[in-house]
Amino acid sequence: MSAVCRPTQGLATADNGRFLRFWFEPSSGRIGFGHKSSESARNSHLKWFPYNKGGKFRKWYGNQDFVVNWENDGEEIRNFKGSVIRNPKTYFRPSLSWSKVSTGTIAFRYFPAGFIYDVAGTSVFFDTEKQHIYFSGLLNSKVIDHILRVISPTINFEVGQIATLPVIEKSIDEINPYVEKCISIVRSDWDSHETSWDFKQNELVRLYKENHGDGVFMDANRLEDIVTMYKEYWTEQFNQLHSNEEELNRQFIEIYGLQDELTPDVPLDEITILQQGEISVEAGQLVWHNDVLAKQLLSYAIGCMMGRYRLDRPGLHIAYPNPSAADVEAYDFQGEKFEIDDDGIIPLLSRDCPFDDNAYNRVVKFIRQVFGDSFLNENLNFIESSLGKTIENYFVKDFWKDHKKMYSNRPIYWLFSSKKGAFQCLAYMHRMNPYTAEQVRSKYLLPYIDFLKNKIAADMDRASALSSMERKNLDKMQIALDECLEYEERLHDVADQQIHFDLDDGVIVNYAKFGDVLAKIK
Repeated sequence: MSAVCRPTQGLATADNGRFLRFWFEPSSGRIGFGHKSSESARNSHLKWFPYNKGGKFRKWYGNQDFVVNWENDGEEIRNFKGSVIRNPKTYFRPSLSWSKVSTGTIAFRYFPAGFIYDVAGTSVFFDTEKQHIYFSGLLNSKVIDHILRVISPTINFEVGQIATLPVIEKSIDEINPYVEKCISIVRSDWDSHETSWDFKQNELVRLYKENHGDGVFMDANRLEDIVTMYKEYWTEQFNQLHSNEEELNRQFIEIYGLQDELTPDVPLDEITILQQGEISVEAGQLVWHNDVLAKQLLSYAIGCMMGRYRLDRPGLHIAYPNPSAADVEAYDFQGEKFEIDDDGIIPLLSRDCPFDDNAYNRVVKFIRQVFGDSFLNENLNFIESSLGKTIENYFVKDFWKDHKKMYSNRPIYWLFSSKKGAFQCLAYMHRMNPYTAEQVRSKYLLPYIDFLKNKIAADMDRASALSSMERKNLDKMQIALDECLEYEERLHDVADQQIHFDLDDGVIVNYAKFGDVLAKIK
């Protein structure tokens, strides 16, 4: 390998907590995507740039989660004691990369221009795009995996070991189309999830838009049909990727003359797409998990309500502080106005709460507006059967936990919550300001306290006529009221502080400023 490319280690910041962020933490307006040189990055006067930090086992494309503070050509890192700037002339160039520490099988990923890379995201650089593609295929083949098991029987794959790999450049024009398709499929999968910065829209919404009204499906607006289409599409993509990987193995085994030592077979559980739990491999078969698909749709729905996404255009909408009035204006979709939440605050409360923008109410409107009126109840029932619980219970009990997991314990929707969750409101981090805590208190908590007091008073007026179940509910409401009153005292203190925070500081630092009025991240 050392004869055709240069395997290299990258940057060691000496303090990742200080210099790295998940890409969704800072303002999108402060991130420089796609810069092809250090000069271009420096002249942009932006602060954050994509950072390759290695990551989990994933072939072909992905693990693009982080950004690094490289403002003014990395001035702050360069002046930080202990940092090591390795091979800066290779920064922002297209590369192939692997995770230095692996669970056993190595996986190489293609990175387009625009990345700085880490000591754990070690990389190789080639002179031509054609070589990048060819060596993506070779390095992800069973041939190289077999050789590496001899060269490096441990779980560490160092640049020196990669440099000594024996390579044969042959049949490039025959091999590259298979590799390009592999990269394309895996990139499409990566970008179909909202944790990608190139995410456009939820897959179920995309498929509905593409197929609605074309006459192919009698019930194209039944969500169950859209899920079936999703499974058919991604099963086809999975099988194509699997077939291509085995064909590449076959060709490289032949090139290296290892037909007697290796077979081209690839286990299904080594096909690295749909890694957010959409599928599992059981007894050699793909098993789909409808609950994951439903949760992804509901997460996207919350994003549209918050203004992070729009239904009428792809990609991020509001991912920066202080949006203008125009940014949060309602817009036309499917013949009616879609309302972006006016304050970026959405209650997670039972469906009988007094707030029109409660998550359950808004989701019902979302499903109706996106998929139509005809099958609204059927679509809501399908979501609930997929979740294994009501939509109401999911938002009250589970949405926050799933959101934290999806965003690697760096949530972008923060949960204002009383001690046991009797009162809960989501606030969109990028739209928060020094008055958000007071808005939660005055617009939601205080009215909810009054709502509980009135319900309790109404039940007390007919106390002698209450059934045993109604008495239990009365007791529960009183406990909830007491919890909310205690929470109001704490939230009032925080609201009076009018806390300001800088998105550049990251979720962990900023979240902690609100103390115990927010639900714990860990």
